[in-house]
Amino acid sequence: MKEPGKKYFFINVETLGDQLIFSFQLFVHNPLNNGYYPFLRANCPFTSAKRKLLSEIVEKGGMLAIADVQRESFLQQLSLNEDQVEDLRPPPVHELEKRRSQLKQQENQEASKENFKALLNDAMTSDDFMPLIDVVRNEVVAFSPRISSTTTLASLLCETILTEDNFLNRVVALSYLLAKGCGITDESSLGDLVCATFYSHLGYTQLPHVCMSKPFLEFNEALTKEWKKHPGLSMHILRKAQIDLSSRCKTIIEQHHERYDGQGFPQMKKGQYIEPLALVLGAASHLLEFSSGRVNGSKSSIQTFVLNFRNKNFLPGMEFEFGPLISESLSYLVDTMKQEEDTKSVA
Repeated sequence: MKEPGKKYFFINVETLGDQLIFSFQLFVHNPLNNGYYPFLRANCPFTSAKRKLLSEIVEKGGMLAIADVQRESFLQQLSLNEDQVEDLRPPPVHELEKRRSQLKQQENQEASKENFKALLNDAMTSDDFMPLIDVVRNEVVAFSPRISSTTTLASLLCETILTEDNFLNRVVALSYLLAKGCGITDESSLGDLVCATFYSHLGYTQLPHVCMSKPFLEFNEALTKEWKKHPGLSMHILRKAQIDLSSRCKTIIEQHHERYDGQGFPQMKKGQYIEPLALVLGAASHLLEFSSGRVNGSKSSIQTFVLNFRNKNFLPGMEFEFGPLISESLSYLVDTMKQEEDTKSVA
């Protein structure tokens, strides 16, 4: 196993096979004085005499070594990977360490869920989502830049745009929170969701202004037909702009108005045939649209929406299903105790 900072790694003589010329230099290591000495320069013949001498050195306790700076040349010429060379394998993880890591990860997830839940309920009570938005921004900005271009773009978008409390940023934060509540926690999936949330309503810029100023339930048939074009228009704008998005991110944008019970659009998909993150985005977006009055013209609390949704009291504009997992996540995250008590007192 290779120790961090070592300048050489050890191999067996047999690893060299029958090759006569190497693109890397061979060294021998003397354990008595911990010295490394050149044995065969690169591109010099590895003759039978040299091979015999090397074998004798190894038999007497010497070791064959390769300079770490020539690791890639060594692996490439001999068609090996690091797992096939004992001294290059990563150190094995002890079972106790694995268990500790799992417990720590579980602890962090639980702490994150509880923290998000508290932040969300504080945001709903005060109508100030900025603390929640800041937490989401800080998490996404810290995503690894090596996962995908979409994940990197999500980090850049959050760093630049998630700086104020507005409707779009609330949808981004709530979608992110809802996805984690559903157990979707890998950075690749969350990055796809964040980008899809930012871009899903780009098509609104191509619609008549009345589509944004009038409650959805007051749309006539012609206006509804125009409004339903916006997912396709969003994708058209993204293609024209040549923005590099993952296929999953594009699917989320295309399907974010599909509903679990098949009442959505554009393809009226049902259940498992819908991308799960599209349902997450659809639920978060619809919840905030309804509570802000964009659906029926009347504002209401998010808690009331969730309570009615959970009890299947489908008011006009709420006649949709987002699936059991999302319903469960919403019920966990949103504290409806006060609304339930108010309902009982009225009864």
